[in-house]
Amino acid sequence: MEWLSWTPHGACFASQVVCTRVPLRFAYIRRMHSLTDSLLIRLPKHADARGTLVVAESDVADALPFALRRVFWIVDVPIGSERGGHAHLSCHEALVCLRGSCQVTLTASEIKHNVQQDLFGNRIETSQSVLHEREFVLDDAALALHIPPKVWCRLHSFSEDCVLVCMASESYNPSGYIHDFEHFKTCCVL
Repeated sequence: MEWLSWTPHGACFASQVVCTRVPLRFAYIRRMHSLTDSLLIRLPKHADARGTLVVAESDVADALPFALRRVFWIVDVPIGSERGGHAHLSCHEALVCLRGSCQVTLTASEIKHNVQQDLFGNRIETSQSVLHEREFVLDDAALALHIPPKVWCRLHSFSEDCVLVCMASESYNPSGYIHDFEHFKTCCVL
C-alpha cells in the first residue's frame, strides 16, 4: 500500500478507492477530484455569558451554498447502526452535529480517461469509473458539511448522545434518491 499523506486521525492511501479521514475540529480540507464540491462551512458563532448562538443562513456570503427548503434531525441511533446509504440526484444537503459525534463517508464516481499509443502509433482511448471516498468526523456544532448532489453518503459511528441536523435544498421526494450503490456507480458519474 502506498501512503500519500497523514492526518491527525488517519492516513490517505492510493488504491482504487482513495480515502481520507479528516476530523472537522481541525477544519482541514484536502480537496480531491470529484469531491471538490464537498465543503466544510464554518457557521457564524456568537458567544457571550448567556451561551452560544450558531446561525445557518443561505442568503449571505460565506453561508450555505443553497436555499433551505427542509430541515430534519437524526437522534437515538442505536450503537453500530448506520443511516444514509444513498445519493441525491439534485438535492444539496448540509449536516451539522449539534451534540455528540458521528462519521460521514462520502463517495463520488468519476470517469478517468486514458489515452495511449500502440506500437503502430494508433491512438487508443480507454475509460474507467474510479471511486473517490472521503471520511469526516462531525463533532462541532459550528461546522456544516455540504454534500452536493450525486455523492453517496453513509452516516455511521454515532455516539449515544448524537444529535445530527440535516438542512436540505429540496422537499422530500422519493424519486430523487438512489439507494442502490451499483446503480449509483453508473448513473452518478461526475
